[in-house]
This record gives sequence, structure tokens and C-alpha cells, in this order.
Amino acid sequence: MRRALPLALAISLGACVAGPPPQVATPTPDLPEAYFFKADPALSASLAALLPSDDAAFVDLADAALEGAPSLAEALARVEAARAGARQGFGKAGSAFERGISEIDKSGVIAR
Repeated sequence: MRRALPLALAISLGACVAGPPPQVATPTPDLPEAYFFKADPALSASLAALLPSDDAAFVDLADAALEGAPSLAEALARVEAARAGARQGFGKAGSAFERGISEIDKSGVIAR
């Protein structure tokens, strides 16, 4: 009796996953061409206008985040080193700086 209960439990739980999952037909929703509260592109605000730049706590937090964040060149060097390490079996890899990339601006332009 003691062995039959775990066996019956295992078989009953196994029956729950037997067979393919059910196919549920989900219709594509009909979306309107225009929305009532759609923002006018000429009046829409930029992201900087939405940030609470007059809040001292936000300014301190943003400054601390930017201070500790790597530059784009450092981030690119880390990504390239990780990719090269993965290709070489996690060995040491040359960074972007060693190949002559000295600066990357925020738009992604590389200066050598």
C-alpha cells in the first residue's frame, strides 16, 4: 500500500503532461486607425522635458549613476573582450584600445 500511493501519484501527474498542448485560436484584435488621446508630434515632449530636473534627489541620483557608469568606449572594449574571450575559449583578448580605438561618441562614431 505504501509503494502504491507514490506510484499512483507519479502516474497521475504524468498524465497531466501527456499529449500535445491545446491549440487555442486567438483572433487578431481590430485596432482603430487613430486614437482619441494620440499626442500631436509637434507638441510631444522630449524625454529630457519629462525628467524631474528640478528635483535635488533625482539630480544626485542621476549624477551618481553617470559617475559610476563606463564610457561608451569602455563598454565597447568590454563587449569586444567578452566576445573574443568566448571565441578563444575564455582566454585573454585584446581590447578596443589596444587596436587603436581611442574614443566613441554618444552617436557611436569611432575616433582612432
